[in-house]
Amino acid sequence: MATANARGAAERVSDPARRAASDNAPAAGTGGAPPASAGGSGDPPGVWPRLRAASALAIGQLGAITALAFYFGWVRTQSYLHYFGLDTSLVDFTTTDYVLRSVNAAYWPLMALGTAVVVALALHDHVAPWVRRMSTA
Repeated sequence: MATANARGAAERVSDPARRAASDNAPAAGTGGAPPASAGGSGDPPGVWPRLRAASALAIGQLGAITALAFYFGWVRTQSYLHYFGLDTSLVDFTTTDYVLRSVNAAYWPLMALGTAVVVALALHDHVAPWVRRMSTA
């Protein structure tokens, strides 16, 4: 009996195709379903990868918004000081100062963008059913 077990083990190890087939075979008593730890591409990602992806997206968006606010603040400050014949290097503003000064420069463009988004969302509820009816006709 020990000889048969040793021979079976040697056959499994020596034949890579058979070993791969036995590794991917469903476990006994599972009704042919692959094991839960198969890790196929159809499995939904876990909590931590989704949290990491969401935080990376939020940090990226926050960085872009901060850079845009800094730019708007710097341009506003530069044009304001240029009116008086001064350069921005004469004032010792920090990044926070430029970002806070961007509020006045970016207020109306952001209000227009927000209004456009609200109007687009309101129109979407009315236009989407019409488009679906036209595409099926």
